[in-house]
Amino acid sequence: MKKKIFGASLLSLVLVSVLSIAAFAQVTAELNGTVETEIKVIQHVNGDRPDLLASTDFELGFGLNAANGNVRAILKLADSFGGSFSDLGSFTGTINPEIKEAYIQAEGAWWVGGPSVLTTLGRHQVSYSGWVAHNVGVNGIEISGLEVGALTFDAYAGWDENDRPVALRAEGEIDIVDFEAVLVNRRAVVGTDRVFDLAVSAGAEFTEGIIVGGTIARDGESETLAYEVGAVFETLPEISIYGGVFSADTNFAPRYNDNNDPDVDEDEKSFTADERGFVIGAWTTQQGVDLGAAFTRINKHSDANYQKDIWSAGAETNIEGFDLSVYVEQERVNNNDPERKLELGVGYTIQDIALQYTAILRTNEALENVIEASTTQELPYLGDVDLKGELRLQGSNDPRVSADAVWKAPNGFNLGLHYANYAKEGVRGTLPDNVYLTAGLKIEF
Repeated sequence: MKKKIFGASLLSLVLVSVLSIAAFAQVTAELNGTVETEIKVIQHVNGDRPDLLASTDFELGFGLNAANGNVRAILKLADSFGGSFSDLGSFTGTINPEIKEAYIQAEGAWWVGGPSVLTTLGRHQVSYSGWVAHNVGVNGIEISGLEVGALTFDAYAGWDENDRPVALRAEGEIDIVDFEAVLVNRRAVVGTDRVFDLAVSAGAEFTEGIIVGGTIARDGESETLAYEVGAVFETLPEISIYGGVFSADTNFAPRYNDNNDPDVDEDEKSFTADERGFVIGAWTTQQGVDLGAAFTRINKHSDANYQKDIWSAGAETNIEGFDLSVYVEQERVNNNDPERKLELGVGYTIQDIALQYTAILRTNEALENVIEASTTQELPYLGDVDLKGELRLQGSNDPRVSADAVWKAPNGFNLGLHYANYAKEGVRGTLPDNVYLTAGLKIEF
């Protein structure tokens, strides 16, 4: 109960403060954010009676701008809550907004005749580099946009519960080379010593069609290195070739790297500790067929005998309205039996109905056949409805069937009727989704 009262009181206090200051001072107020709510009506996991699930996510931003436009105050709140009306009435959830950002920002010089910079003070993180400076600090002061010749400098001094990080960034262009250097001084994860982490990136197009770039980084605590260097060659007629090398020592783990952020997809993370290797590939278009192939080798610093080879190739084209595709991949670790994957796809659109067939064959698995159909139809009382159905057949397994109908009501709600005879979306945990309804609304302001 205290959390609910505190959350509501905080929100009320902020609104009153913003509106009051804006009314009596020479400032303008801004309000922006998103509020997204979704309701699902599902079959209860313990019976045939219905259950209602509801969730809400919101982000609210409040801003005050001085009359001259050089000074502004920003407050951003965020929260997620929801629950279930199981047993006809037990809804669980709390409203306790988290202060994501709260800072004052001023644009201008620090002394008469000095260079103009952007100064930010308060609850404010910076992300200068995924290698060594991702989500640095919680509270801090940043001076950014200091231009010195061809270079631009940013500096941040922060503090949080466990650290007092300082981050510096310099970026610019010298001749044909674009570069960025990031230096972080922070407390060691183990012990109390302060260490320096460093990341330097550079890239250049030396001649038309030849692009080279890369990053090298150092973990000051473990005194280890990581790097990636790559090049793209587009000088040959109708063919492009790329290649690269990469490495990250076993103990390479700067405190502020993007591997620690669950919001960063695995494929987007800057490095993988303990891995080293290379990748080469090429792509081209020949007589209307898009072709591509790649080879990747991965070794480990901690295991001299470890080796993973990944071969892949694919082709796509359109013949007489048919979309045709093929993709093959082989992955082999050491001398183990390789794992292979083959995908064949055929797509065709007839009378506004898109049909797709995909055959998937994996090592030691039965052939999987996937048949999909999708269309948009105008239906009475509903308007345009997006319809999609899917059938998955694999060996002796029971067929997996799913269907979706999604449309937008005149009042702005996104409505949906869904079915799956397996746990496709997991609305009932590991039990089959069965039939369920959705209603959602997202407001941006």
